[in-house]
Amino acid sequence: MLWGAGLLVPPILALLAGDREPFALDDRSRGQLSGRFIALSDGYTNYEVWGPERGPAVVLIPGISIPRGVFDHMLAPLAAAGYRVVTYDLYGRGFSDRPRVRYDAALFNRQIDDLLDALHIEGAVRLVGLASGGLQAMLYAEHRPERVQRLVLIAPDGVDAPVTGFTRMVRLPLVGELTGRLVMNAVGQKRWEQRLQRYSTDPRLVDKIVGQFRGQLAYQGFWRALSSSIASLPINESSDLFRRIERKGTRTLVLWGTDDLIIPTRLGREVRRLMPSATYVEIPGGHLPQEEQPELTNAAILDFLNAGQRSSRAMGSAGLTLKCTSGATLGPSTWPGGNGRTNRWLAPHSVRPAAPVRRPWGSGQLRSWCCTGSLLLRGSRCLCSNRMATRCCSPRLASPASSTSVATARFTAA
Repeated sequence: MLWGAGLLVPPILALLAGDREPFALDDRSRGQLSGRFIALSDGYTNYEVWGPERGPAVVLIPGISIPRGVFDHMLAPLAAAGYRVVTYDLYGRGFSDRPRVRYDAALFNRQIDDLLDALHIEGAVRLVGLASGGLQAMLYAEHRPERVQRLVLIAPDGVDAPVTGFTRMVRLPLVGELTGRLVMNAVGQKRWEQRLQRYSTDPRLVDKIVGQFRGQLAYQGFWRALSSSIASLPINESSDLFRRIERKGTRTLVLWGTDDLIIPTRLGREVRRLMPSATYVEIPGGHLPQEEQPELTNAAILDFLNAGQRSSRAMGSAGLTLKCTSGATLGPSTWPGGNGRTNRWLAPHSVRPAAPVRRPWGSGQLRSWCCTGSLLLRGSRCLCSNRMATRCCSPRLASPASSTSVATARFTAA
């Protein structure tokens, strides 16, 4: 008993010693912060809207601890493609209000409903969610199926997995969330920033994410909201939710980093098993493919949103095998291209044509090359950075009007 009480003494002393969240989110502070603010039923939400007012709506849902800036590289490309892009901070995160409520699926479903209504967005939208934002996208799709046309899940939470000791603690009746808030206030920033270091191997990206994380900590209620979210959301016990979304037939794209240390890629392959009709794409990098490989991620998302799923599915199902100059083989579910740093399959020197391959949807045989440089897609033309033009045996990943730099990705047939 004394040992258990001793564990709580340092957090309590730290809490009493100083206020780690000194500022209130009020009208004065909102006037000095970035983004726009809109009053919803549970408080003010910080948001931005990009793209044409009458474009089809895409709503970006961030994860459990990072504000909407995590989608910065997606805004302009989606807007340029004609979509009306809505990006916002969840309650308790970023610069949105921190109401004194339970931070569960009902709260976040209500926030999406209110935001769509306030922005006069009618009809079904496309939801893009990162990590717990992907889980929330599915929860909303189940809550309001008539308002969701498609889902893009980037390393979503939810697959059944062992619950952590901290999660068990914050779920204790009566005292759980209070204890969690005390611990979070005392050591939460240090521990969470250690976690953020594992989001990517790119130190500049890690610095950016840590900066975004710290920017929200000055405002009262962040740790309370985070503790309540961990206690209330089904982060590690929602495998059946994936199955239900699959049975409903909601068109879904699943993106995962090949080296994700936060939500491991093996869980992505479990999602692929739970949602066999979904389009599944692995992108080189860690937990944030939309930041680490923005060109490839945006191209895959636009292809999916533009109803180009046939291309992605065919890429995985065609059984394509290419041999590079070095003798390396590109298997049936891999895509050649990239910047030379992250691509394991690039030929190191010259460029040679591979054997002709036949596409099930194409007209005759097309020929492709393994390129040493970055690959640009413009319509159905592939252009290597060494100016050796080729015909492209793979389907395009971007819309005909766009030009997109592409890194290595694995496309798996649904």
